[in-house]
Amino acid sequence: MIKKLTDDCRINFIEIFNEERIGASDINALIRQHTRIELNRAHAKARERLDEGYYSGKECAKQLSDLHDNLICNYLDFLSISLIPLSNPSDAEKISLLATGGYGRGLLAPESDLDLLFLLPNKKTAWSEAAIESTLYFLWDLGLKVGQATRSLEESLLLAEKDQTIATSMLDARYLWGNKDLSLSFNKLYRKKLKKMSSSNFIQAKLDEREERQQKAGQSRYLVEPNIKNGKGGLRDLESLSWMTNFCYNCSRPEEMFEKGILNREEADTFIKCENFLWHVRCQLHYIAKRPEEVINFNDQREMAKKLGYEERKGLLAVERFMRHYFLIAKDVGDLTRSIYSILEDKQKKSIPVISKAIAFFSEKKVDSFVLTAGRIDIPNEDFFKNNPVNIIKLFYHSMKKSVFIHPNAIRVLRKNLNLINRELRESDIANEIFLKILLNDENSEKTLRAMNETGVLGRFIIDFGKIVGLMQFNMYHHYTADEHLLRAIGELSKLFSKQKKSITNLISELIDSGLNKKILTIAILFHDIAKGRDEDHSIAGAKIVKKFTKRFKLSDYELETISWLVEKHLSMSDFSQTRDIMDVKTIEDFSLIVQTPERLKFLFILTIADISAVGPGVWNAHKGQLLEQLYKETYTKLSGEVLDADQSLRAQNKIISIFSEADFYKKKKFKKWLDSQSNQYWLGLDQDIIFRQGQMFIDKFRGNPLIMIHNAEGAEATEVSIMSQNSRGLFVKLTGAVSSMGINIVNAKIFTNSSNIAIDVIWIQDKDNKPILDGARLDRIKEKILNYIQSDIKIEKPAEPRISNKRINAFTVPVSVKIMNNISSDYTVIEVSGKDRPSILYGLARTINLLNLNLFRAQVATFGERVVDVFYVLNSENKKIHHHSSKKSIEKRLLEVLKNG
Repeated sequence: MIKKLTDDCRINFIEIFNEERIGASDINALIRQHTRIELNRAHAKARERLDEGYYSGKECAKQLSDLHDNLICNYLDFLSISLIPLSNPSDAEKISLLATGGYGRGLLAPESDLDLLFLLPNKKTAWSEAAIESTLYFLWDLGLKVGQATRSLEESLLLAEKDQTIATSMLDARYLWGNKDLSLSFNKLYRKKLKKMSSSNFIQAKLDEREERQQKAGQSRYLVEPNIKNGKGGLRDLESLSWMTNFCYNCSRPEEMFEKGILNREEADTFIKCENFLWHVRCQLHYIAKRPEEVINFNDQREMAKKLGYEERKGLLAVERFMRHYFLIAKDVGDLTRSIYSILEDKQKKSIPVISKAIAFFSEKKVDSFVLTAGRIDIPNEDFFKNNPVNIIKLFYHSMKKSVFIHPNAIRVLRKNLNLINRELRESDIANEIFLKILLNDENSEKTLRAMNETGVLGRFIIDFGKIVGLMQFNMYHHYTADEHLLRAIGELSKLFSKQKKSITNLISELIDSGLNKKILTIAILFHDIAKGRDEDHSIAGAKIVKKFTKRFKLSDYELETISWLVEKHLSMSDFSQTRDIMDVKTIEDFSLIVQTPERLKFLFILTIADISAVGPGVWNAHKGQLLEQLYKETYTKLSGEVLDADQSLRAQNKIISIFSEADFYKKKKFKKWLDSQSNQYWLGLDQDIIFRQGQMFIDKFRGNPLIMIHNAEGAEATEVSIMSQNSRGLFVKLTGAVSSMGINIVNAKIFTNSSNIAIDVIWIQDKDNKPILDGARLDRIKEKILNYIQSDIKIEKPAEPRISNKRINAFTVPVSVKIMNNISSDYTVIEVSGKDRPSILYGLARTINLLNLNLFRAQVATFGERVVDVFYVLNSENKKIHHHSSKKSIEKRLLEVLKNG
């Protein structure tokens, strides 16, 4: 016998409050005070039983619904007897209270709304108006969120006919209190009304609502911070299925769907399993957040995993195992959606007139034994896959070639026969040849592979892919699960080859047109993260997995070697471009040793672009593209056998002419001095537009005093701030300190000092929402603050604690490290620090470097989600590299303190 929350909650007001207390002036306050205590006790019990596993998720939601039923009914009984007595109600006063929407289904999350319909026989009477008002104020005063409507029976039926949303909410209408006959009359008349309404219109409306809802919540069901209510594969999808079957068959529960043949036994059990899991997570989420939170964000995922009993295992964190379970459940919800929609579609066909059916029959076409009808590809019979398992792969191939959806019936039969995807099929030459055609298709490969993944085919045909289905990485950098990232990366690669990507540059276009082997790149993309979630380094493990596919994909020795190398080194170009000074000769020498040939460089360049672009919205940007192109050009020059330094000088001169040849100050003596004082690193390390603006600022305004120039390029992700000043010790510290003191994030920085001892620093800044700063008045304040810091002898203080902490970042533990290297640069000691990102971290690091009497010449800033990697090119106070062991240990200790104390 399940322990009921209603037994733990004393809210029978008639028994509790005697006549003397009822007559008290503060009776309403007494009732509210008593009820709050009882509700808090009941919620504590519900949470305790949920944590202990005594309540399943759905049982907890049911108990909370029953609790609120009891509360409302007891209050209305008490109100109608004691507060606003109604001894002999007229017909007009015989109201009925119905629970609607989610509450009507008898399920309620801890912080969810109570949807109520006060049903009237006709118009409101004085008593009914007073009773409804008192009830609503009572619930509102308790802090409950109430969605309510007061309508007559006639109004309710009329609105249901006109408004799909109202019609949907009334599908689950459930009697709570009042006149039962009125409620029964409503239900009878409403069902009669439904039979006259178009089921096809209702179903289409629900599908349209689903599409719109998921557009807002994020289209992919594999977002690493999913919306459990409105996201793809969430509770609302299950509710939508119930609404559609309720409308068409007057049944909404999986047991009823099984009895009526809508679901088979396995599907009905899956429905119950998904519903239980999702409700468990949703109830826990509401209790953890203490509000109606529907997004399972990073902050709550760890606690959720702990409460649900997940533990670390086989290279996966407990939170990653929990989230993988969630994504597999979301996938099951997608399968149920297809199954139920297939049944509903068949129902629609049966209602079509005979003449229309005949026309549809003669319009059917055969495609390699498949049936193509009404824009969908279907199978001719239930044994189609058993007779020839290769048809499983063919189904997706023909769907892709004809650009049509697969019929839900074919998907349903396929899911019953997934066991046919065995070793024999995986080693079939025909099956692998067809799969490669899908993989290398120019237009629909991503879409088709995703369909194969959704149905469970891809993970069985490529077993290693199946091991990463639903696998999330607990960090802020990756927006999608590992399998979804791979599919999106293949899509990004296709966009590059078809020139559909908006940010495609001339260099990318030239490389694509040069005849790059798409097979090598596509297979490398498919496998580059396929070994995620293992104890072994995923790049090395992935390269080993590629070798298992030599025979299946008929790879030549050259293809195998190149693909394996790309998988093993797929992170190298991104790391070098974002954490090294590309203009340093040693950087190019080191990267060239890794790449070795121009052909590999081309492959790795394109693969890196596709990989970063598929990480998530906004991760790829113009700045990363420029860094990669710079690294590509410098490395290509080195690998081609040309002299790098001479080539740099030549390219620098060509860039100067390109930028300034038509400028009116080009031949001025002062400008000539400016040109001669800059290094090749300066000319080649900044965009042309920035260099032109700085040159103009020097000619027009620079007289030795510090100058600030702020610029917002159209479509840029960050605001550019240029500082020009006579170089002085601690200049960069003051700059970062000024910006950090205003709660502004520095997302990138470049530091240059020319031979005339003029410092030119460029930083890129964003507000707390990671957006460029566009407000003119705020930009003026920033400029003023920076100038005040630079021009005054402001003491370099320890960074202040940020006023607003990033709660998402606080959810993560990030290892800290400090590396001091003399082999990275020919001229400088390179210090690489890595740790958790936070406001003012760059200022804290720069301040410490300054206090250590180190001279700072370059700075690279890179952020990967919650992890920051800052690289500083420095010399000691005598402008020499740092070789002494004790000096290195002292620097490491001080910088680690900055990272750890955050």
